[in-house]
Amino acid sequence: MMMITADDYRQLGLAHLAARAPLDMFRAVEAVARARIGFGLLTMLLLSPDGEEVQRLHTTDPAHYPVSGRERLGPTAWGRHVLGERRPYLGPDPAAVRWAFPADFELIESLGLGATLNVPIVSLGCTLGSLNILHAAGAYDTRHLDAAVSLGPYLSAAYRDSLAEMSAP
Repeated sequence: MMMITADDYRQLGLAHLAARAPLDMFRAVEAVARARIGFGLLTMLLLSPDGEEVQRLHTTDPAHYPVSGRERLGPTAWGRHVLGERRPYLGPDPAAVRWAFPADFELIESLGLGATLNVPIVSLGCTLGSLNILHAAGAYDTRHLDAAVSLGPYLSAAYRDSLAEMSAP
């Protein structure tokens, strides 16, 4: 796989200019991630304003990880690392994936996934959620994490719009 190119960034910029709904940007980022990083599963999680819940905004596997209502986050080391401290996470092997997602690990493993990239989505100092990209064990290294991190800013506006919808009465 090639890493993200200047043309990919240009396409993301044009997608941002043309986007009429958050889903437009979710799909644009998904397309670049698929072509340049590769994945078996990509999800996008929105953090509730109180930081207690997450809502899946986008998924490439709706059968196993549907876009649905909110789920209680609960305190986890992964949540502190990615959402609290706003640090990207590279989980290159099944042990690292289990650390990140202990409750979902059996399902993740059953899907043939054993590596993860998790990127906090942040806008103006506010953590909005995360971009989560998973693949087979050993598929990712720091180059892949750097590429995934570079996609985060293209999601900020779409996440903000989704947060506004979540907060609307």
